[in-house]
Amino acid sequence: MAGGGSRRYPWGDDAPRGGTASPQANLRGIGPDQATAVGEFPDGATPDGLLDVAGNVWEWTSTPVPGGRVVRGGSYRALSLYARCDYANEVPPGIASPGIGVRVVRES
Repeated sequence: MAGGGSRRYPWGDDAPRGGTASPQANLRGIGPDQATAVGEFPDGATPDGLLDVAGNVWEWTSTPVPGGRVVRGGSYRALSLYARCDYANEVPPGIASPGIGVRVVRES
């Protein structure tokens, strides 16, 4: 979904930028060090227009692993490495954190 099988990050191959440029993701050192509303980082959209699939909060997936589930995308406290499309992290079930959430998806 985020990388389309061909991109390093949802928006392309360049690492997320911060500073005075329009940031692409809510990540450590780039964002406000807290979760933000969806859409506050429009420069990080995928070519299909999906927002916030990198940074902000880790997103639970339906992918099971021994001892838990996979989360993807990194959070507002994650380094940019964790926002890469090819990075997956496993988390035990029952973990609650302000840096882990869900992406509501509906069929069009």
